[in-house]
Parts: sequence; structure tokens; C-alpha cells
Amino acid sequence: MGGFMSGPALDAHLVGLPERGEPPRVSLGFRNSRIPVVSALKRGVPSCAADVLAKGTQQQVRGLRSLLPKDEDVLTLSKRTPDCRALDDLETFLQSLPRPRDHLKHGVQSGTYRVPKGINDLADLDMDADACVVVSGFPGDEDNFTFHFYISEAKCIRQAVVFPATGTALMEFFTPGWAANFLAHQNRLFEETGLRANYMGHLFSPSEDVITSETQLPQLEQQLLSAKQNLRNKEQQLQSVMKENERLKTVHLRETKHLKNELTREKQAKGCALDQCQRLEQDNMHLTSQIEDDKREIERLKKRIASASNEISRSREMLTSNEQQLQRVTTENEGLKTALRREEEVKKGSFALRRTLEEENVNLNNQAEAYKSENKRLKTQAEADKTENDRLKGQAETYKTENERLKEQIAATSNSLYEMSRDLRGFANRDGTEEDTDVGRCFHFIKENVTAEWKDLAHQLAFSRPDIDTIDERNKDYKSRCLDMLGEWQKRKGAAATVDVLMEALEELGLTSVVDGLKSKYPGPQLSTL
Repeated sequence: MGGFMSGPALDAHLVGLPERGEPPRVSLGFRNSRIPVVSALKRGVPSCAADVLAKGTQQQVRGLRSLLPKDEDVLTLSKRTPDCRALDDLETFLQSLPRPRDHLKHGVQSGTYRVPKGINDLADLDMDADACVVVSGFPGDEDNFTFHFYISEAKCIRQAVVFPATGTALMEFFTPGWAANFLAHQNRLFEETGLRANYMGHLFSPSEDVITSETQLPQLEQQLLSAKQNLRNKEQQLQSVMKENERLKTVHLRETKHLKNELTREKQAKGCALDQCQRLEQDNMHLTSQIEDDKREIERLKKRIASASNEISRSREMLTSNEQQLQRVTTENEGLKTALRREEEVKKGSFALRRTLEEENVNLNNQAEAYKSENKRLKTQAEADKTENDRLKGQAETYKTENERLKEQIAATSNSLYEMSRDLRGFANRDGTEEDTDVGRCFHFIKENVTAEWKDLAHQLAFSRPDIDTIDERNKDYKSRCLDMLGEWQKRKGAAATVDVLMEALEELGLTSVVDGLKSKYPGPQLSTL
């Protein structure tokens, strides 16, 4: 709820309104301070309301116009920003305010009421002076609908009255807490919206605090002195302005003279320009005809370009094929260059090699002569060596025959020694079986014919690796190791150490020649059955 009032007409407010009785025509009423605010019926008659109320009601009257911001002190929105920017900023600012503690009490202590309209059609509003704030800096051309549309969006404002002439609004918040919170952020309000806020509660003082005309006289005299001082300052400023004006006139005359000279030169230049324009028109006509000729020439050239484009396409294809052929030729040329370099290197190498070979040939000829003489000497020595070789061959045959005889003798001696060792060890006697005697007789033949294969035979007869290593360490040659292994095998197996088992082990190892030799050398009962 709210309304519009004229700033110059709203120039009085009452102090000491009686609590009872018929109230006068008022525009605004403040319940907690018993102070109404009245507005004159006509603009331009600001003292009308004060005179009528002071004489007719015996009330103390004070001018409200002096309490509102002056026109020159108000930075209205029309001078600051266009449209409704201040109202938008104010709406955003009000939405960002924190809620006070008494925000839930609005509507309980501040209810609105409307009295019947009088003959002057004045809207009567009931407002709380403690919750009222004067905000200045609004645009002076806003209508009632636009202002109240923006104010209604703010949930914390109960009602407002706008003074369009001064760009000022009297806003009543729902609670005094909202007003105090709004005033606490007035610096941020000015920074964000350009609006200024003032508290109105202390201006509506009771009757005992009203300043009389006697107390106002010293203040007015002081204000008069200040006004006179301001007037003197204004006169001094006016004199300085007049001096500056004289200086500017002198400058203006000088500039005017200069401009006249410039104008004369411009007229002359204009005449030259007109002459040049005529020449340009003639040139333009000539150029127009030339343009027509050029157009025809362009059409002819376009046709030639079209045919040339086809020719260029064919040439491009030929160029592409030529480039490919050139690349192939270049590749072949590189190969030929490489081959040529290699051939030159080969020629240089062959020339050096030929010189080297010639030198080597000379050396070889010299060596050949030396070899020939040496060959003659070696041939003579070879004849002597051949004679010596024939003699050595005869001697070798003699040694071979003697060796065969010694082998047979050694074999006989070994058999005799084996028979003697059997008697000493006690593993055979005259009372032994025929099978044991046959196995012992085979041991001597096996150890003569099985030399390096004795380890394989030991594996075949189930000897372990440590046992084989032990036998290897305590004997010095293959024969003694083989004989020791066979004796150990017979001792372990006892009656199971037969000739058949020994023959099978030899055949498993592929020693068939040893088996055949045993059969031919010892044809006993056991061997004949195999």
C-alpha cells in the first residue's frame, strides 16, 4: 500500500496530535508518535497547510520540506542510469539483507487501516515512525504503478510513499528491526544502488522537543551569514567567470578570423575542385566507354581462359606423367651413378691390385727359384727317407707280431693272477658250484674288452653314482675298475649273480662282440645254453 505526494506541497507536519477527537485532513499518521503529516491541496502553495492547521487546530506545525533532501543534493536515477536500474538494484539489495530477530512479528503490531476519504481525496495511512526510513536517489519520473511493482517484490516492506519532485521515498518496514538492519547496511546500499537512507524516527519529536521561532532565530542568523559568505564567494566566482569570458571572446575573435581565412581558402579550393570535377566527368565518360570495351575483352578472355583451363588440365596430366617418368629416370640415374662409382672404385682397386700382383709376381718368381732349388734338395732327402721308411715298416711288422704274442702272454698271466686272487679273497673254492666258476672266468675276459664302458655296465647292473665314484677313486685304470665293479656285483647279488644276467646287461649296452667272444672263449654249460 502506498501513494504519491508532491514534494513542494508536502511542507508541514503536526506535533502533538490529540489522541481523541475528530482528526484533521491528514495524509500520513504515525501512531507511536501521535504525529500526522498533511499535504496541501495545490502545488505551489506550500504554506497553505501550515497556516490552516496552525490557526484552526492550535497545533505546533513544522515544515517537512526542509527535512527531505534538497533537489541539488539528490542524485536522481534520471541523471545516473536509465530505466529502472535503481529499483532493480534496490530489490536485489533487500533480498540479500539478513532477517532480524523480530521479522516474525510483522502484521501483528503494524496493521494498516483506512479512514473514509474526505472532500480533498487524501489517502490516510497508519505508519510506525520507528520502522520508517527515507530513501533518496530514485528517478523523478517513475509512476505509482512501476514503483509499487518493485516495492511489492520486497517481502520486508509494508508500505511506501513517493515524493516524485525530490526523488525520495518514505518506506515503512514491517518491523523496526528490519529498518535498523536496512540502515546498518546503508554504506553497501549506496555502493550497490546509489541510494541514500536516513532514519525518520527522531524527526517526529513530541511537543516538548519542538524548536520555537525564538530558538530558531540564532540559527537563521547563522544561516544568513553563511548565505552572505556564499554570495560573496559566488560574486568572486562570477568575476573570475567574466574575466574568463573576456579571454574566451578574444580567443573567439582570433579563431573567427582564422576561420574566415580558412573559408576563403576553402572557396578557392572548391573552385579548383569544381574544375577538377568537370575533368573527372569527362574522364568518367571516357572510362565508361573503356569499361564497355573491357567487358567485351573480359568475355573474350573468359572464353580463352576456359579453353586454357582445359589445356592446363591436359598439361597438368602430362606434367604429372612426366614427373613420374622423371622420378623413375632419376632413380635409375642414381642407381647408374652408384654403379659407376662402384666401377670406378673397382677400377682403382684393380689398378692397385694389379700393381700389388706385379710386385707379388716378382716376389713369387724369386721364391719359385728358391723353391725349385729347395725342391731338388727335398727330393734327394725324400729318396733317403723312403729307404728309411721301408726299413721302419719292416721293423713295425716285427713289433706287431711281437705285440700279439705279448698280448696272449699277458692274457694267460692275467688268468693265472685272477685265479690266485680268487683264492686269496675267499669268494670261490674247489667246492663251489660250476655256475660261480663260469661267472668268475667271464670277469677276466670282460675287463680286457670293456674299458671305458665299465661305468655304463655298472649302471646296467644297478650300481649308484656314489658307488661308481668310489670304485673309480680306489683303482688306477679301466681294467682294474671293471674287475673291481664285477667282483662287488657278485658279492652283492650272491647266487643271483649269474652268467645270464651278465650277458643280458652286455647285450643291452650293445656290446655283442664281447658276448660273442665270451661264448667262443668259455664254452661252458651256462654259456652254451644262451
